[in-house]
Amino acid sequence: MLVGTDMGDQTPSQNKTDQVVWRDAQTGDELARSQQLPAMTRGTMVQPYYFGKIFYPGLHGQLSELTVKEQ
Repeated sequence: MLVGTDMGDQTPSQNKTDQVVWRDAQTGDELARSQQLPAMTRGTMVQPYYFGKIFYPGLHGQLSELTVKEQ
């Protein structure tokens, strides 16, 4: 599993939103994608946690806990 962010077609350092994307580490196939989130704090990354949870540090001090749900 590889987890990263995607700001779409926004300009880096000027983006207003991001999405967290979960990918298969071997193929790069997208497995899941979060809803739009406020831009991420610059110079940081999503932080893995226990039980498959991810913490996302927002630009204005918010910390979002993300978990993939089966559908």
